[in-house]
Amino acid sequence: MKRILSVAFIAAFLAGCSDSGDISTDGADTDGDGSVSMAEANTAVQNSGGAIKPKAGQYRAEVQMIEANVPGVPADQINSANMNTTVEYCVSEEEAENGFQDMMSQGQEGDCSYEKFELNGDQLDAVLVCKGDAGEMRMAMEGTVGATKTDTVATMTSQLPGLGEASMKLKNVSEWVGECTE
Repeated sequence: MKRILSVAFIAAFLAGCSDSGDISTDGADTDGDGSVSMAEANTAVQNSGGAIKPKAGQYRAEVQMIEANVPGVPADQINSANMNTTVEYCVSEEEAENGFQDMMSQGQEGDCSYEKFELNGDQLDAVLVCKGDAGEMRMAMEGTVGATKTDTVATMTSQLPGLGEASMKLKNVSEWVGECTE
């Protein structure tokens, strides 16, 4: 469940991306280890001229489970878990000013790095890999992002010890709904 919430959070943090400028992690692997760490991705975003910043305010995110496959768990049990949710959260002026720098590092467990992070206009295409005590989790994210709305799909896969590969696909639609209520 913690990983599901991490996926929902990552998708939700994209709610306020500006659609100007292109960002890519190409060349961001400054230490030459073959992967782009969260810090290196943050630096690439910051070096882009700061074009990507959320609009401060209240957001509503609707997260829907499109499909899930867990070895040994019948599909009807997975479907009856009703993992669809709607959450609201506030992006403060300070968080908006920092852009992705702080948001990218929140909600991640283990050692995470991007295999790919591209934002071309309003099109997002990213692959995040996290390694932790429970093994490796891969998450591919695709969709559109804008100043006040995002529509993304995240596909997460993980190897479950002794069971095999589990996967989950989530759709996230987040929208700015006004000033923060908190």
